[in-house]
Amino acid sequence: DANEDGWPDLYVANDSTPSFLYLNQKDGTFKESAFPMGVAVSEDGAEQGGMGVAVGDYDNSGRFSLFKTNFSEEYNDLYHNDGDHFTDVSFRSKTAPSSLPYVGWGTAFLDYDDDGLLDIIAVNGHVYPQLDKARLGASAPYRQRRLLYHNRGDGTFDEVSAEFGPVLTEERVSRGLAVGDLDNDGRLDVVVNDLDGGAQVLHNELEGAGHWLLVKLKGKGGNTDALGAVVTVRAGGRRLMRLVRSGTGYLSQDDMRAHFGLGAAAQADSIEVRWPDGTSSRMDEVRADRLLEIDQPR
Repeated sequence: DANEDGWPDLYVANDSTPSFLYLNQKDGTFKESAFPMGVAVSEDGAEQGGMGVAVGDYDNSGRFSLFKTNFSEEYNDLYHNDGDHFTDVSFRSKTAPSSLPYVGWGTAFLDYDDDGLLDIIAVNGHVYPQLDKARLGASAPYRQRRLLYHNRGDGTFDEVSAEFGPVLTEERVSRGLAVGDLDNDGRLDVVVNDLDGGAQVLHNELEGAGHWLLVKLKGKGGNTDALGAVVTVRAGGRRLMRLVRSGTGYLSQDDMRAHFGLGAAAQADSIEVRWPDGTSSRMDEVRADRLLEIDQPR
């Protein structure tokens, strides 16, 4: 819902041509509006080779922003949702420079340390295997490391993959990436699919993470997964918002349960669900550090 009118829109990352944003006209039709909305090209007007797309409210503004991975020498885009349009903040957020050498694919917003701020992860890998044999003049190898951006809470990010060692810095030819809490311990894990290698499960063993909530929705009627629902948690003075969706990143699907890092807050002051049919439900004073299931009222 790019323009916050309560109707789902469609964003398409295109390869070496402007991306598309189809705004729902509420009558069964869509209007392509990527240029006026600010998400068609890079900040300097260049077309890019878009690969993967992530959707998330990384600054807890109550609006969903976009992160798009691109081909090498075309930095990854962070489009901040300003309400009536988007702004490319890739360089001012400090996510762009480190991405320039890489061909990005799967990506996701995730709060890996449960501090209440969404971080960003992206996996990379070139499309030309011969680069490993002929590096002369090549900007990057065929096998490439991963990128993990830690949200500083001031609109900028630190690229911190080196802090996690070979699990992120080992060079691979990655494509798909999925995020979810595989063992229900409140810390998000990552699954990566590589070319020329097996899938990898990156188990989150970070110590000292904050409190958390994992919310599973059950919708009524045919949409039992409640796809399109928006879950808003208020805790510790923050408003955290998640969109329930299926396909994510590049040819991947994340855990459809909504994960919330709460930082030092031991409870959520409130949880509000805006269901896909426009109805809403609310819970107050919810204890943290647990899996919560919410059924849509009949």
